Formats: sequence, structure tokens, C-alpha cells
Amino acid sequence: MPNYEYRCMMCNEAMVLSRKIEERDDQVKCVACGNPAQRIYNSVNAVFKGGGFYSTDNPSPKKTR
Repeated sequence: MPNYEYRCMMCNEAMVLSRKIEERDDQVKCVACGNPAQRIYNSVNAVFKGGGFYSTDNPSPKKTR
């Protein structure tokens, strides 16, 4: 099961919960105070190396004859 991060809107407590994908947007209560918590969306670090991803990225030098 994936982990999802949540933050309480009242006490600012951060939580990481393992939940099913279909439960990711269900209402979550803070473990500290019981108030509603909001899901935190983080960016993913992705680095694509090598050729073949996009024709405009890192073109190889053209050979001259």
C-alpha cells in the first residue's frame, strides 16, 4: 500500500499513513487532536538519462561527411 502524507489544519501535526489507493482522499482525522487533516501533495524527483525520451532533449551532434 502506498504512503500518503497528511497535515492537521488545527495543530499542524504531520502524519504519514499507509492507505489503499481508493482510500487516499477519504476524510482523515488528526492522531493528536482529532480534527480534520489535509493531504499534502509532494513533487517527485525524476531524472531521465540516456537517449530516446524526446527528440528535442539533448540532441546528439550531427555527423558531417
